[in-house]
Amino acid sequence: MTDPFPPFDPPRLFAETRYRVLAEAGLAAVVRGGWGEPFAERDAGLAAFAISTQGLSPLAALLPALPSPLGEFLALQRERSLLRGRRIAGVLAEVVARLGKEGIEAVALKGAVLAFTRYADPGDRPMADLDLLLADPGLMERATAAMRTLGFHVLHDTGRHRVFALDGERVERHAEEHPGNPLRIELHRHYRIDVLGERLDVTHALLTNPSTFPVNGVSVAAPSGEAERALLLAHAAEDFAAKGLRGIQVMDFLRLRPFALPEGLRGPRLLAASAIASLVPEVFDRTLPPPPPIPLLRHTRSPHGWTKTALGLCDGRAAQARFLLRTLFPPPGELRANSGSGALPVLYARTLFGRVLSAFGRGRGAG
Repeated sequence: MTDPFPPFDPPRLFAETRYRVLAEAGLAAVVRGGWGEPFAERDAGLAAFAISTQGLSPLAALLPALPSPLGEFLALQRERSLLRGRRIAGVLAEVVARLGKEGIEAVALKGAVLAFTRYADPGDRPMADLDLLLADPGLMERATAAMRTLGFHVLHDTGRHRVFALDGERVERHAEEHPGNPLRIELHRHYRIDVLGERLDVTHALLTNPSTFPVNGVSVAAPSGEAERALLLAHAAEDFAAKGLRGIQVMDFLRLRPFALPEGLRGPRLLAASAIASLVPEVFDRTLPPPPPIPLLRHTRSPHGWTKTALGLCDGRAAQARFLLRTLFPPPGELRANSGSGALPVLYARTLFGRVLSAFGRGRGAG
């Protein structure tokens, strides 16, 4: 089967005004199990791009057939995603087995668990990376040596995790599912994140009473059910406070229903839960307030003035102050990972200047 569309141009297509509408329509179709109004022929390419970049192509392909070329695109994406799922299974099993031989315990996180436990096929749950939390962060250097024996090199390092990439990998198809696209491995020292001036730490919960699931004959450790839900809510809070939720992320919550929310929920986790509930009301065990009037899905927000908007989402003055300080002065590892190479003082000066402008709504948002 040949590709029905030419290679996508992400910067141009993300800027299209109808991207948001088509992304939301694709998510709604997958949630309810059927298409609403048919896509206009002129929107076929943009709809394909929107559904793909929300990680929904494999599931959308299972819905009643759409006219070509969109239907043909989704069928091809599902075929490729299933192949990628097999590759992901092989890599996950290989990495866990290799770490185990070195006496390194690691717990799989997020998509690395969900794809194998909540979906019919791991290819139904697209992902670009596999997340593993080290039980002993002091073994990171030993883990790095083990990863190098499998052909991985260190891509970047932050206080939270070290990210590995395979030698010689390259993008086969931008903004699409393809078995040959890069697959990162993120080895986490902890899962402690700062979101809108609030610190969310689920590290201890993730390492307490883990369960296991099999992948290619290898037993992979996973968080307990309660810890898995705590992690997904914290991760959703981080994403919602930055770039927005990805469509497949919303489907993760749907697969975990009924999702019991902790008592006294507030701050960034409440914002994220409210956003998810507005998209899929049946997920949670209680009614939630409406989310703030901002775009909910990833790639649907303006890149300008986001710091100022985020300040308005912080829960109180203290949280606003902490958020602004961390935005203006991010940790060196985080700055290096997100800004690329270059002298750290230069990166800091450039970041500080851009984020000060953003805080006043005149520059590019810091997310």
